Amino acid sequence: MYVAVTLPDLPVGTVGGGTGIATQQECLRLLGVAGGGDPPGSHARKFAEIIACGVLAGELSLLGALGAQHLARAHQALGR
Repeated sequence: MYVAVTLPDLPVGTVGGGTGIATQQECLRLLGVAGGGDPPGSHARKFAEIIACGVLAGELSLLGALGAQHLARAHQALGR
């Protein structure tokens, strides 16, 4: 099985803007993407790949819930 996700426009940044705030800086360091990287932009690319992995995991989870009828049952049980 091959599974992929396409995110044609995912603006991310690891330098400037809100990345200087202590909590954001700590999170970027934990992910290993703080700063511009070498070559420049490599950390932003890695950060985008990490985000894409999270999106793909969410999509797979949703497909599994749909296939097992869990999503419909949860909506009925919660009245949503």
